[in-house]
Amino acid sequence: MTSLSRVLVVLLLVGVVVSCSDSGGDAKEDGDESSTAGERTTSTTSPAQAEEEVVEAWRTVWAGVTVEFDSGKSLTPEAEAAAREISEPAVIDAFPPVAKGREASLSPVPKVQADGSYVIEDCVILRPPPTFDPTLKFTGRAVNRDGRWVITELDHESLDPCVAKSMAQRAIEGYEAYWDARLEFWSPADPSHPKVAETLTGKQRAFIEGLLTEHQQRGVEFRGRPTTHPEVIEVRSPTELVLLDCQEQDPERGVYDAAGNRLNDVPPIDPGQRDVLSAVMILEDGKWKVEDIQGQTKVECQEAPTAEGIAVVG
Repeated sequence: MTSLSRVLVVLLLVGVVVSCSDSGGDAKEDGDESSTAGERTTSTTSPAQAEEEVVEAWRTVWAGVTVEFDSGKSLTPEAEAAAREISEPAVIDAFPPVAKGREASLSPVPKVQADGSYVIEDCVILRPPPTFDPTLKFTGRAVNRDGRWVITELDHESLDPCVAKSMAQRAIEGYEAYWDARLEFWSPADPSHPKVAETLTGKQRAFIEGLLTEHQQRGVEFRGRPTTHPEVIEVRSPTELVLLDCQEQDPERGVYDAAGNRLNDVPPIDPGQRDVLSAVMILEDGKWKVEDIQGQTKVECQEAPTAEGIAVVG
């Protein structure tokens, strides 16, 4: 996405920065001091409970102006009323138009401040996508008033794509689990090994099962575990994302017979060889699995983080 394109999109879509007064007045100009910035907030609940309540308030606000992903629900007056009850008026009245009325998948992370309030960071996945990417980073503030957490600010920071930290971590863990599992289901080659179904899905699973069947029949095995450096470069939905990986290849990578002799199936690894791979990860049955891998061997590439990686929020 070019800089000019982003500027045009900003001019078309950017919403009013929400920073409200205690009385529920109009949104302030960028240069005005927010009345909540110095507001002292107190809560008698534990930090863990406070965070849960802040997250619940944040989700309640979003439920009043957006629809939960794949829920089949519609916006209702009751949901909007609940959102207004737990927020200052301008939070709903000036809700960022890039998100309003869309399906939204949330991953809020509250962070306590010195004054007792909470700042919330959230990489929200939106459908239909508001720009060229479906993700946007939103921030907000929650203040405790009379024992109840109230959302006083909510806006998005930019139109740059992002990924929730928890989502990125789990997907990368699933990717690393696949490379670890290869050492098990290929020693010896076993297409029915449970780790195949645990770490793979779709066409990559079909491809690996076929290769394992061939190797099982030949009595050979695949060896080698590369040093991986994955990062998220694209989020497509709450259940699909893409990783980029600049790998350092294992010198032992190759196909071997029962006597331990290297066969000609895979060319020998060059000293210091690096390969670059992109992997489509799918969330299936509560686990992130590899659905497709494409790559190029013997290339120069940089370890993560790189400029290709998107911002991690949380």
